[in-house]
Amino acid sequence: MTQYSSPPVVEVVCEFRFSSKTEWNDTLADRFHKAVQETFPERDRIVEHQFEFEVTPDKSQSKNGKRERPVFLTQNRRMFIQFGERIVSIHCLKPYPSWEKFRPIIEQVYGALSKVTEIKGVDRIGLLYVDKIEIPGTEIDLTEYFGFRPVIKGYKPESFVNFLVGVDLPFSGQRDLCRLQLMRAVAEREGYSAFLLTTDYFLRNQEGILPDEVLTWLEEAHATIRNIFLNCITGKLEKIFNGEV
Repeated sequence: MTQYSSPPVVEVVCEFRFSSKTEWNDTLADRFHKAVQETFPERDRIVEHQFEFEVTPDKSQSKNGKRERPVFLTQNRRMFIQFGERIVSIHCLKPYPSWEKFRPIIEQVYGALSKVTEIKGVDRIGLLYVDKIEIPGTEIDLTEYFGFRPVIKGYKPESFVNFLVGVDLPFSGQRDLCRLQLMRAVAEREGYSAFLLTTDYFLRNQEGILPDEVLTWLEEAHATIRNIFLNCITGKLEKIFNGEV
């Protein structure tokens, strides 16, 4: 998606969720950060508030709590790692450098994790692309720009004020799913219409692949996402990405 002069990518996320068989303890975050500190020197935290409501035949009670999740960031804060209990995600904000530059970062993170703990199972991997697309005009004929769009017989697409359309596509014998969604968004520029296209490719079956197959899976996932994206847009929209409109 970076073959354009103005690519629409606003965020890319790669998330790993590891099985309960993978050892995880309180020292892991510090040891992991030490292994990736050259690329992610900054450290922060996210505070997650938790609320539980328990009902028994005799009484009901609520419990409030909070949990901190470490965050490791690059110096410019455009790339960061969220480190949770058996959940690790790598985030890349715009401007997205390219898959060729983001993939080695993912490899570095996964390699560092493999050094500080033995990964005994992968419950889920996800690769998510979020594209924000802005088109000149306030009444947009979606058929001119999108191969994936809402269709209602008897209604013109430019009359849709708001919409959300989605589909789940199976791959690799239904081992994987790609969740594709398109919706209206708020335009940053006056006189433009904005749309959010999210492409979320993830491992559907727990431990559907072995830990040493992760990087191969990611390469295949990215190739599939790229192909889906190209089939979701038209040549007219590509001209906008290249600044030709």
